[in-house]
Amino acid sequence: MIRNDGGNVGVKYVKRFMAAAAAVAMVGVSACGAPPTSQSDEQKNTAPSSPPPPPPVEIASVDHGNVEGLTEASFDAHGVTTTIPVTASSRLLTAATMVVKDKMLRNAAHVGAESDDVSWQLVASSPEVVGVMLTQEQQGGEAAGTSAGAVWLDAVNNEVVGSAALIDETQWSAFLDLVREVAVTEQADAEAIIQALSTPAAPYGDGPAMAFESSGNLVLRVAGEELVDLRIEAESVDPMLSEFGRRAQQAATSPQAFTGAPPAAAGDGAETPTPAPDETPEETPDETPVAQRPSVRIGPDCENKSCVALTYDDGPGPRTPEILEQIAQHGGAATFFQLGQVLEQNTDVGQQIVAQGQEVGGHSWSHPDLRGLSAEGVTEEIRRTNDLMTQTYGQEPLIMRPPYGAHNQSVDEIANQHGLALIQWNVDSQDWQTHSAASTTAAAVGAAEKTSAIVLMHDIHDATIEASAEIYRQLAENPEVEMVTVSELGLGAAPIQQGHAYCSSPAEPQEGFDCAG
Repeated sequence: MIRNDGGNVGVKYVKRFMAAAAAVAMVGVSACGAPPTSQSDEQKNTAPSSPPPPPPVEIASVDHGNVEGLTEASFDAHGVTTTIPVTASSRLLTAATMVVKDKMLRNAAHVGAESDDVSWQLVASSPEVVGVMLTQEQQGGEAAGTSAGAVWLDAVNNEVVGSAALIDETQWSAFLDLVREVAVTEQADAEAIIQALSTPAAPYGDGPAMAFESSGNLVLRVAGEELVDLRIEAESVDPMLSEFGRRAQQAATSPQAFTGAPPAAAGDGAETPTPAPDETPEETPDETPVAQRPSVRIGPDCENKSCVALTYDDGPGPRTPEILEQIAQHGGAATFFQLGQVLEQNTDVGQQIVAQGQEVGGHSWSHPDLRGLSAEGVTEEIRRTNDLMTQTYGQEPLIMRPPYGAHNQSVDEIANQHGLALIQWNVDSQDWQTHSAASTTAAAVGAAEKTSAIVLMHDIHDATIEASAEIYRQLAENPEVEMVTVSELGLGAAPIQQGHAYCSSPAEPQEGFDCAG
């Protein structure tokens, strides 16, 4: 059962206990023994006592009322239960939290999990910073256990970052040394934790999620059969925090309201002010290797790989589950733009898509050319579809694709009013025209030649279904390719914005079918 009351469900707390000596008193009197003597009051007062054990590790739990427009989105179908925050005051935070949740679900589907639960906790809030911790518990499959992912919103720089951003880049080596020391003391697997910290934060790597206790101590939440919370005392870690990390710590220890209004500039979110003389770290000898902090970005590595977003229109169709099987087998990802009138007849298939962690967006209710409708007609096509998707999936979509890719200023404005970005494409598989599995495969796989690609396909054509096995196999075997959802393309330096049309990552020039970014 999912719990979102600030408790740590399924978490094994790591505690340090001091050994205590136990005094045993003889109570009975033997036939040949003398009665025991009692301690004097003075002896009792001077007897050594053991210090109390430290309190359990408890990540700060911030009142939801601190974040303006914060609600919850819940989903429960096909053995998957999720509850995540939806933040009206920050589309970017909502998108990032959804992306992390979806990646968790895809990871679980890839290893054959039989059930999967994702819950959340608000761990920090201020005008400049919001922190969300997601916790996942999965059963069955090859990797049953627990994991966690943290989403940190830096409102000053309008970006979302992962846990590594809390630590100054120049202090990463010293931080690893500190973590190793604490892990050894706590009898945790120090080397496994250090190895995990060299990878991107979960769920895109094995990096522990990080947050703060209300006292300011840093907590590393380490995945495993049970979650392990490792406490790093504030006095030890404070000199290693980045400028953003200090702001995040303040937002956890002294929460304030977040309204979404742009705060005053507070730095670049990565550099630490020059430390005081007593905090200046010792110089590292040239021959000592310096550990590199992993990427602080949330999402896939689209800077060093070709990111391909495979998209499907007009479904969900009766054979869509066959595509889902291929995606799960090969660890892929996809985005499905759904017609309201089709989803109404295939809600179970639609829920299979979401339960597996794939993204969904609207495609109107009945597939008209929206340019030919009145403003009221466009609104009805979008509203009716959004309402059904909210009812089916527990959350309104953040993206849509207009039928035929046809839109104008009026359509864009109405999409903006509904919080939707318009997603076009820069690779048309032409599956709707050729009905050829071979040509559809060639077009989709060829998208890897682009730095960022959005591929148009349709999950209602048999040839497209039959092409899916080769598409996902070939892309999965290409080490230079990362298969992503559309929203994963928009978590970098240039976020996806509602009311705008995109043919590729917002960070790329928008060259494709009727898109301006």
